[in-house]
Amino acid sequence: MNTQTPHDAPMRVPIDPNDSSDEPVALKTVASAPTNALKPKKRKKVVDPNAPKRALSAFVLFSQAERAAIKRDQPDTPNSAMLKLLGERWKAADADTKAKYAAMHAENKAEADEARRVYAVDTKDDSDAESVSAQAPVPKKRKKVVDPNAPKRALSAFILFSQAERVAIKRDQPDTPSSVMLKLLGERWKAADADTKAKYAAMHAENKAEARRVYAADTKDDSDAESADTTHTPKPTKRKKVVDPNAPKRALSAFVLFSQAERAAIKRDQPDTPNSVMLKLLGERWKAADADTKAKYVAMHAENKAEADEARRVHAADTKNDSDAESADTTHTPKPTTRKKVVDPNAPKRALSAFVLFSQAERAAIKRDQPDTPNSAMLKLLGERWKAADADTKAKYAAMHAENKAEADEARRVHAVDTGRAPA
Repeated sequence: MNTQTPHDAPMRVPIDPNDSSDEPVALKTVASAPTNALKPKKRKKVVDPNAPKRALSAFVLFSQAERAAIKRDQPDTPNSAMLKLLGERWKAADADTKAKYAAMHAENKAEADEARRVYAVDTKDDSDAESVSAQAPVPKKRKKVVDPNAPKRALSAFILFSQAERVAIKRDQPDTPSSVMLKLLGERWKAADADTKAKYAAMHAENKAEARRVYAADTKDDSDAESADTTHTPKPTKRKKVVDPNAPKRALSAFVLFSQAERAAIKRDQPDTPNSVMLKLLGERWKAADADTKAKYVAMHAENKAEADEARRVHAADTKNDSDAESADTTHTPKPTTRKKVVDPNAPKRALSAFVLFSQAERAAIKRDQPDTPNSAMLKLLGERWKAADADTKAKYAAMHAENKAEADEARRVHAVDTGRAPA
């Protein structure tokens, strides 16, 4: 029996390769080398500190508003309890409150995504130059060519169902916002019975099969021709339209003109209103505006549009000679210009139409009753009065036009004979 105690047990020592003793190998221990090589560290993703931040979520926007109220009522609340309270208030909030902050998040997200896209484009050249200098260029993956003439994918069963249900919801609840609309459609689809879902699934399958059949028939000849041609002819790139920075701007729309006037009033009453809420308020005010208000800004837009169109026409005429001179300097053969028809300034004028004769008479009455009526509104009023005129009134001015036309045609014929433009 082995009575050796742990204290009496021989100590294990590292084996010396030059040791020639007869001591049993079992009592010697070799210092073990590391069995696993060091794993390469994961390269930490480099975050651009100058990149625009992501949009805050609906809960964070809600928390910013509620945190001030909690701090006011409970100023000694620690951060750990604050987060818990905010989570409980968000969970207990009603659908309208959540939808409000969801809409704010959606607007902020659109602005943030656009800012990040612009920033990515601006910094792309610098990042490309750095990557080329740091390592060998990696061949870019060829982008899949999408046929612009291909039919669109068939709408899913849920989308087809939503198109039908959206009309019913709008009829029963006309003020339902888009965020709540999507939730209602999802709940109705989830609660729909098997027959309803099968109906829309069959419609989806039928549309999908029809789209594939039409596309296959239309592209068969083109695909055969492409397979027969071994050399790929590159498609000509679309020439980007050059925008003249000196050209007059287009006229502002009626809504923009209305917004310019209302924005000042909102800023005066609510000076801390952010841009995302400002746009929503302006849209609601325009939607609730009466017909007279909208007509006022529509008339202003029409006047501005007439002036802007005239300015753009003059600018185009002024710059035409310069562009013609530049095109003449190139190697292209100049196209022969179309000869402009010569108009005889002494020729008798054509007869005025029945509407113009009616307008001459009515314009004086409108100017007498409404002396400040602008030209754009005047044309609208004359058109409405002509449309509302009875048959006798229209027949009266049609007869006047016919009489004037006969006289004008005869005068033009005599003038043509006298000037040698027509046989006697």
